[in-house]
Order: sequence, then C-alpha cells, then structure tokens
Amino acid sequence: MSVEVRDGGLLVDTATWAGWADGGEVPQEARELIEQVPGGEQGLDAARAPLVVVQIQTATPGGVFTHEAWVGAEAVAVLVDLEGTDRRRVVVLPPDHLGAALARVVGIAPRAHAQADREPREVSAEALEAWFDPQASAEERAAADLGADRSWRLVAAAVGSTQAPLMLAALDGRTSGVWVVEASEEALRLVPTTPTQVWRGLTGLLPSLVPQADPGGPGDTPPDAEA
Repeated sequence: MSVEVRDGGLLVDTATWAGWADGGEVPQEARELIEQVPGGEQGLDAARAPLVVVQIQTATPGGVFTHEAWVGAEAVAVLVDLEGTDRRRVVVLPPDHLGAALARVVGIAPRAHAQADREPREVSAEALEAWFDPQASAEERAAADLGADRSWRLVAAAVGSTQAPLMLAALDGRTSGVWVVEASEEALRLVPTTPTQVWRGLTGLLPSLVPQADPGGPGDTPPDAEA
C-alpha cells in the first residue's frame, strides 16, 4: 500500500485504490491520512460506491498518461497521473464539476479559431493505437501533418448498467484545432470540431449515463472557446 499526503493533496497508487474500490479494508493509518485532505472521505466513498467510472488517456510530447474519475453520489474523485507511474493525485470535486475537470485534463480551453476549411479524413485503427503507445515517436503519437501535437481518448461507463460505455477520442493542437474520431461500419474518420462542441459532450456525459444527475452547476459554464 502506498498512500501519502503531499502539498495538501492525497497521493495513492492504483493498486491500493483498486483494492478500496473492490471493497477491501482501508487501514486506520490510511484513513487518518485521507481525513487530513479536504473532501478525502467523500472521495473514498466515491471509489467504494461509484455511479460512473471514467478513464482518460492523454498523449503529449511529455508522454502518455492515464487518468480516472470515480463519480459518487456526493463527490467525484479524479485520479490525476502526474508522473507516468502507478501513483495518482486524488482531486475531490462536486459531481457537477466533472465536465470541467475532464476538460482541464484533456486541454480544452479558449483559443483562436482553427482553419474553417478542414475536411474529414480517414484514420486507421493502427494509427489511432499509435497515438497512445509510449514507445512510439512524438510524430506517431499525433497526426503531425495536421499540426496536432496531442491526443486523448475517454471511456465512461455507468456502474451496474447494461448501457454501452461512452467513448470519445480526439486529436488536438495549437494549429490543428480539435478533431474527433467517428466510427462507422466501414472505417474510422477524423472529423473537425470545436472546443465548444467537445465541452458540451464532456458536460453532458454524466447526465447521459445517469439520467437523474443534475447537469447544471458552476462547473458547467462553457469556456469562451470556438463556436
């Protein structure tokens, strides 16, 4: 077990967190550390009784990282991969801040408009997988010809539901703008979109998986991004 408080935040390894989520005992020493962090106990409750679990992979010139969000009835525990290891910083937020937290993780923010003449294009499954291969070159981890330098993909599932998980993958960059992956029976395509459209998808994620969830709240005010 690896649990510590650093700079006022809780750090935990993924195996320890998974054990807690699976109903494993939380040692008294760990509980005392959790209680030192604002919202720590609510974050633990989210792990042990989640409504929705989200996994987000991000690939940047700095490496490939895996983040998670565990959504409970009263809090969201966001596990931020800061080191590219099995250790995560736990950030606890109200459930209606989930969309804003995901947007921050994937880098959706106000920016200048991308070119208006972008056209959809096909992308292979092999190229998509290479975006998230830690052994791939920086050029392989993104579509350099588009000017993209980072990518991300998200899978979100409602716990105990038969509803299919929601999935979203995208390329992004200062000059490329945002491109999302759309799948059909024939092929995968990169389709140009805007930060605003992606924001709406991220903030609508929780209500779409848990219909009674309230989509409103201070965390759901859209950024002043591309229209």
